[in-house]
Amino acid sequence: VVALVFTCLLALGWGYVLSRSLRAVSVGATALARGETGGEAVILRSEHSHVAEVAALARATATMQAKLRERLAYNQDFSANVAHEFKTPLATLRA
Repeated sequence: VVALVFTCLLALGWGYVLSRSLRAVSVGATALARGETGGEAVILRSEHSHVAEVAALARATATMQAKLRERLAYNQDFSANVAHEFKTPLATLRA
């Protein structure tokens, strides 16, 4: 009975330790989906996880977040340039 209780407690402890990194990736990905800026730090903490798959997932999610930020900046610049190009002829016609 003592060995069974000890084994259960050990399994629960290791389950918590191994799953907290995955939980951090989940929290960071949720923050990313909401557009919040603090998600990247949470995701990068999981990059040093004891579970190789969780560490790989954290790196992939952080890379995805960086690429999404780059794409968003590109889209904003493109939109600003297009708006400027449309405004210039309209301003000339008004004058």
